[in-house]
Amino acid sequence: MTVALKAACEDVLRRLGLDVPGPPKVAAVERAAAAIEGAGNGLQQPARVEDWDAIALRLGDKVENGVPLTTGELCKAAWCLWTTRPALGGSPKLLDALLRQVVAAERRRPFRAFASSFVAAFDPARPGINVTGGVLALEALRWGKPWQGLQEVHSFFHPEEGPRRLARAAIESGGTIVETLRQHGLGTMAAGGGYAKAVTAAILRELAGGAEVDHRRRLERIRQVALRPDGTLLFEDQAVLVAEALLRPFRRDDPDIAIQDLFLQTVISLFGDPRLRPGRWNQLRELEDIVQRWLTRQSLRQFLEIVDQTADLSMWKYRRKFWEAVHNAGLVKGAWVVLGPDGVSRARRAFGKSASFAQFSGGGRKQVASGHAVLLLQVGRGVVADWSHNGKCNIWADADMVGAPKLFRGTYDSDEVRIAAGTGNLETDSLFSIMHMSSETYNWQSKVADRLFKMTGFRLQQTLYRVR
Repeated sequence: MTVALKAACEDVLRRLGLDVPGPPKVAAVERAAAAIEGAGNGLQQPARVEDWDAIALRLGDKVENGVPLTTGELCKAAWCLWTTRPALGGSPKLLDALLRQVVAAERRRPFRAFASSFVAAFDPARPGINVTGGVLALEALRWGKPWQGLQEVHSFFHPEEGPRRLARAAIESGGTIVETLRQHGLGTMAAGGGYAKAVTAAILRELAGGAEVDHRRRLERIRQVALRPDGTLLFEDQAVLVAEALLRPFRRDDPDIAIQDLFLQTVISLFGDPRLRPGRWNQLRELEDIVQRWLTRQSLRQFLEIVDQTADLSMWKYRRKFWEAVHNAGLVKGAWVVLGPDGVSRARRAFGKSASFAQFSGGGRKQVASGHAVLLLQVGRGVVADWSHNGKCNIWADADMVGAPKLFRGTYDSDEVRIAAGTGNLETDSLFSIMHMSSETYNWQSKVADRLFKMTGFRLQQTLYRVR
């Protein structure tokens, strides 16, 4: 970037305190000017000025009074179309007069300035965008490369068709938006520009509609075009489009577990865990069901797979088979796991930093070992808390009863996730606590299955959890 352009950008930046859309902001100006990589690339930076609003007012008055603008003034007027106060593009009369002068111009500079402003400030909803695009589309054929090729191949100046065609070209080539534009000689357009934003939105819609059937490649394309290097959204107001591109292709069929975990890492890092931050999912309710389903399965796996590494296999295989059968039968409405220190480190390694779970707080009468874990399940109206190792299976018939643990908290002490019943079992209408004895004869499993039947009305047949 030249010193003059940097100074111009800094001048504009100082105006960002306005409470209305301001003049070309540094980001907008740089997005247009960053594409300048030498002569003939098609883009033109705005001239250095002290006050874009004053320039817009002065040029607007001249055009209103029928005074022709000089070439330099016409180039400046290009940057006063949409981001100044007044915005000249918002007046059909002024815009028509300016575009007539662009058409009548014998030099290329005014066209380049208007095309560059169109690229930088592009938004299909802006007043005058359609009219400006129509004129620029015809003028592009007169002024040749690179605009002519962009218009002929991609209908570049059509506010809807242009971004859509470029999006499809980017998807087909596997390249970025910048690379696609560079192929047509436009040079580098920074990812924050208005036109690039529209192309990004079009790419996301195409991906949500199934344009890329390979899930891993789709995820990579989303990261490539819609996320910053640190994994945050490039455009905050495209959050819904990003979520749609990530999750909509999974509406009918769940992918394998590895793909679920891969997508969950990105989804949770962007939008948070809907079990913990439901407010962030207000606009994504249809997609939330997919994520909730995956997270329930992941919490169950956290419990089973982590405890599997330290538990007695002869006992644990029966526990694993039983809870997998409960989940596969559709009885689990929500799942959450509480882990000791050893389990926390194992979970981070196995499921990534974005994985959600709870930890033991250290309180309670039962001493918690580093490898202990508790699986909390929402089943029917009740709650199940199944302890790993030598712990019990605890069931509260109603999740709203006093003492029943609430899912999705960050920490629990040992008393909050068990029914204090000494060393024996407990069976009442509302409380149930049983030791995992005689697994090979399915003793405790059949009793838990009976209790779950009372809570859900579904009879879990022994054939579903029998170990073969």
